[in-house]
Amino acid sequence: DGEPDDSQCSGTYLDWNNSADIWFKYQVTIDTTLHFTTCDNDSFDTSMVLYENDCENQVACNGDGDGDSGCQDYYSAIDYDVTKGSTYYIRIGGWQGDTGVGTLTIE
Repeated sequence: DGEPDDSQCSGTYLDWNNSADIWFKYQVTIDTTLHFTTCDNDSFDTSMVLYENDCENQVACNGDGDGDSGCQDYYSAIDYDVTKGSTYYIRIGGWQGDTGVGTLTIE
């Protein structure tokens, strides 16, 4: 897919810049708020985009999260109210095309 729309997370330094990316699919079994985070002290400067029900319907994004502990200097985090029966696609890339090994946690 093309570049994510960073207007949903203005000021968080998404700066996708044709980043290599990886996609995860997550199916929701209850209505709740989920915390998606790439917090991992050994990881790289991530950018994250969340899509609902298909990989074209972007609902949230984040370049630099805050509030988690034990993280790399710049990680991504999204808190989102998810709907039972919906499928979410989590797209992870790197700030200005950065790459590396990391962790996605959903809680």
